Amino acid sequence: MLDTARLFARLDESRRTSRRVEGMQRDARELTQRVAALTAQHAPDLAARPVDAAASALIQRFHQARADLEKRTLLEQQIAAADESLADQRARESQARARLTALLAAAGVATPADLVRAEALSADARRLDRRIDLLGEQLRAAGDNASEADLSREIESLGPGADADVLTARIDELEERLADNARDRSQVDRTIGARTEGLAKLREESTAADAALDLEAAVAEARTLALTYARARAAALVLDREIEAYKQRHQGPVLRRAADLFRALTLGSFTGLSAGFRADDEATLTCVRDGGREVPVEGLSDGTRDQLYLALRLASLERFAAHAEPLPLVLDDAFVHFDDDRTRAALLALADLTPSLQILILTHHDRLASIAATSLPTPRRIIHRLR
Repeated sequence: MLDTARLFARLDESRRTSRRVEGMQRDARELTQRVAALTAQHAPDLAARPVDAAASALIQRFHQARADLEKRTLLEQQIAAADESLADQRARESQARARLTALLAAAGVATPADLVRAEALSADARRLDRRIDLLGEQLRAAGDNASEADLSREIESLGPGADADVLTARIDELEERLADNARDRSQVDRTIGARTEGLAKLREESTAADAALDLEAAVAEARTLALTYARARAAALVLDREIEAYKQRHQGPVLRRAADLFRALTLGSFTGLSAGFRADDEATLTCVRDGGREVPVEGLSDGTRDQLYLALRLASLERFAAHAEPLPLVLDDAFVHFDDDRTRAALLALADLTPSLQILILTHHDRLASIAATSLPTPRRIIHRLR
């Protein structure tokens, strides 16, 4: 009785173990299917790797792509900020230029250099004003604050007894001062008359030197922002170029080989393949017909789509076999949608792989065996008929 109880306990334990094993196997199959779907959609070059290696590579690529996207977003934000700052500096520069233009028009000159000279003339005019005032004070002091008319009458009233030499010298001195004053006043009047309006405007608003300094500061800041923008833009371009170079190094050889195989499998109906990205950054593959017209994968017939899939698989297997231990390739009725000519082309493409790869083709169609017998040389094919 005790042995029977132990036996049933062992049977129950065995059933539980069996269910756990089945669950683990089911999880393994689901993982294999998911990894196969992801590699077929996003990384065909990983299709021939073991499931754990392919899953690890997919995870690594996902993290790298996310890091690249975050870096690109940061660069775009920095570029946008630089653009906004540059626009602000340009607006400030435009305002400074408008202010400088108004000052030039008010002073009646054409260039900032002429405006600086006008400011110098204004300083000279103020100095001459002070000199005229000083000479007037000296003249009035020499005549005891009398007017010119009073001084003339005083001289006439001196009579013949006056010292003629002293009077002559005094008259010459006064006449020389008057002549100098008249010349200085005439020059100052002409200068002041030509610059009065411009100088008044300059005194009310600001000096030309201040406007020139503001303009130079705005230009220097705009240059700094332009340099920052150029560096950020260059960094973004370098990042895009590195991404493209990475894609060409790892995807280009497989895609070029797949294009050659696809051309052979379709008997020249398609001349190549073109990889690109949609507006949402999703990778796309386009087939190029003879003549240059591009056809998306969705627009292919079932047979042509199978030929494209076979070309991509064979190209990936060739690259995998060149860098790792090759595994046998098993095909089960892979040519059901192929006509005889394209089946023959597919068999010849597979025969090119036989020196480095063992290929097993399972089929229940005698037609495939007949085409293989007539198309492939004996060393390249062995036909087994199962009874």
